[in-house]
Amino acid sequence: MGTNYPPDGYEVGSGTWGTDMDFIAANDALSGDGYVQFAPTTPAADPFLLTEWIPTLEGSPLLVEGVAASDSNAAGDTVFIYVEWGDGDTTSLSTNSVFNGLVTTVDTWERKSAVFTAPASARYFRVGFGKNNTAFTAWWDSINITDFPKSFMAYRSSDETRGSGLQVRPDTEAYDHGSWYDTSTYTATIPESGIYQFSASVMNYADLDTNEHLLLHLQSATGVLYGYGTKTHAATDNETVSAQVSYTGAFNAGDTVRLYWEHGHATALTTHGHATVPYTYFAGFRVQ
Repeated sequence: MGTNYPPDGYEVGSGTWGTDMDFIAANDALSGDGYVQFAPTTPAADPFLLTEWIPTLEGSPLLVEGVAASDSNAAGDTVFIYVEWGDGDTTSLSTNSVFNGLVTTVDTWERKSAVFTAPASARYFRVGFGKNNTAFTAWWDSINITDFPKSFMAYRSSDETRGSGLQVRPDTEAYDHGSWYDTSTYTATIPESGIYQFSASVMNYADLDTNEHLLLHLQSATGVLYGYGTKTHAATDNETVSAQVSYTGAFNAGDTVRLYWEHGHATALTTHGHATVPYTYFAGFRVQ
C-alpha cells in the first residue's frame, strides 16, 4: 500500500495506516486524485478513518455523504459511515449513523447520505467511515459535509373535526431539519432571519355541500396574514375537496407561522389525516 500518513484533515480511528487502510492514487476516483482503500485484513476492531473536528452550532442541519464500494456483499461484510457530535471541548456527545450495511452491488460505487440536525450543546462534529473487520476489500471516496437548508414537513396522522376559523393541527413530522416545528402547538418558529417559503394542503373528507368553500391561510401569533388558498366545492354534494396555500417572504428570527382554515359549512368539518400519507400537511423551507 502506498502512503505513510492519512490524507490531510483525516486521522486513523482504529486499525493501522499502511496495513489495514491506505490512500490509492487512481484516475478513476470520483473526486480528487484517489480514494481510501480498506484492505482484506482482520484487525481486532473495525478499521476506520475520522475527519478532523469541524465547527458547527446546535440546531444546524448538515448533509453528510460519502461514496462506497466493496468486493463483497456477503453477510457480515459491511461498510459504515457516521457523524459524531462534540461539545466546545470536542468531548463526544452522541453519534448518528449515515449508513451501516452491505453494498447492493459489488465493485460498484454507491452513494450513502443522510441529513442530521446538530444536537443541543454541539459545537463540533466529525465523520467516521470504514468497514467491518472481516476479510474483504472496501473503498470510500467523496466524503462531503455541507450545510443543509432548514426545512420541515408535518402532516395530520388521523382525521380531526374542526370548526371554521380554527387552527389546522398537523401532528406528525415527516422531517424537521433545524428543529423548528412544534408538534404540540402545530407552530413553525423561524430559526433565523431570512427568506422562507411555506406551503400547505388540507383535505376535507366529503363534508362540504354544493358551492361551499374551503379557505386556508397562514398566520403569525400576532395575527399577520401571509397567504390565502381557497377551493370552492363542486356542484355535487359530499365530494372530497383539497385546498392549497403557499407564501414566500421575509421573516425575522422568532416569528411564528400557523395554518388555519375557514369554510362555509354550518357545522364542524373533518380534516382528513392518515398515519403515513400526508393528505393534510404543512411545510416550510428556508430559501436564503
